[in-house]
Amino acid sequence: MAPATYRLAPFLFVAALPAYEHRSDPHLQRAAVATTERDTAWYRGTRTLDLTDDGRPDSIVMTAYGRRGDSLLIVLVFLVNGREAYRFTWPSAYELVDPDLPDTMQATVDAYIRDRLRYVLARISIEPLDAASLRETHLSSAVRSLRPLPAHEVVFSYGYESTLFLAWDSRTKRFVELAYSD
Repeated sequence: MAPATYRLAPFLFVAALPAYEHRSDPHLQRAAVATTERDTAWYRGTRTLDLTDDGRPDSIVMTAYGRRGDSLLIVLVFLVNGREAYRFTWPSAYELVDPDLPDTMQATVDAYIRDRLRYVLARISIEPLDAASLRETHLSSAVRSLRPLPAHEVVFSYGYESTLFLAWDSRTKRFVELAYSD
């Protein structure tokens, strides 16, 4: 009984984690730097997409650091003209909320996480920016300062129903978070 309970522990713990906590947690950002320095990449995926709507390809790099699929630090980076323009990190435990796994063996969990990371990377999309809807929300000063307002937004989902909406700020050459939903 104890080994089965031990293997289920990550799933039971994850259910209590709110998906938004890490967004503003500087500790997770410091952990990302420390983890990337001492751990090798457990997963690395890349994708090319025109993120800035300038007609040139940009790069999306997703790297997961750690030793086991259930305890990784995932780092998603957008590169524009070879320079980092956005970075987002989250723990792989967010991908394990309510998984449909045939068993909880480590090999099964690892395979599931690899599939989830590929899925997240493949589903990053460029969509028309709904300016009318954007004006109805409480805008941050960063969003209000976007001039001109971009025609498109970058959208990606991760974890358990968390979605980020980003816009390219041509003035600062960085992405700005427009909205977050979970």
